[in-house]
Amino acid sequence: MNNAMETVINQTLKNEELLAKHNGWDNFYYERPVIKKICHILIRRVIFLLIDRQKNLIEAILICRIGNGVSYNSGVSPGARPYYDKFLEMLNNNQLELLLKELKKHSYR
Repeated sequence: MNNAMETVINQTLKNEELLAKHNGWDNFYYERPVIKKICHILIRRVIFLLIDRQKNLIEAILICRIGNGVSYNSGVSPGARPYYDKFLEMLNNNQLELLLKELKKHSYR
């Protein structure tokens, strides 16, 4: 398997894993290791996101950072929050535009 295909598969799996942890039981505990790994991968690769995968990752992180509406920390994992914020700070102008479109398109809790 070549590097590009491996990157596509890894980004897709991490997006899906993050959303599964967010929507699953005890997201406060289980989200943190996933977003931590995503941030470390992106920092090592200097925020290289494949164009067709960046929208999904931005949307997944936005959903998790906004939270699921429970009373404790508004449903945002306290351990994962710094990683979500760090990810959002690393976005370039095109990626910020995608984030704003996602915010406008969806109604989040």
